[in-house]
Amino acid sequence: MSRTRTKQRGGQRPAPLRTRWPLHPQPAPLEALSSWVERLAKPYRMSGRDLLVHNLGLDEEVVVPLTLDYDPPEEMMAALAERTGVPVSRLWLMTQAG
Repeated sequence: MSRTRTKQRGGQRPAPLRTRWPLHPQPAPLEALSSWVERLAKPYRMSGRDLLVHNLGLDEEVVVPLTLDYDPPEEMMAALAERTGVPVSRLWLMTQAG
């Protein structure tokens, strides 16, 4: 069952409500972002790439597992924090820049 907002703004389609994923293992100490994304996807029987593209709506061209550790999109980091409850600041520490 999909939940959506009931009010429409300016004739636009209602935006889906974002909710926390029911299964979201916490990052392990010193775990890379790409590794954690793969672990997040396993309970859903998906690849990390599919989880990010199909659930977060990210562009397939942007979501390349190796780039997640070096230059992840900011909108992806915010969406992951929202879906998992892991602070964005913690997610950035899981990248090479962090």
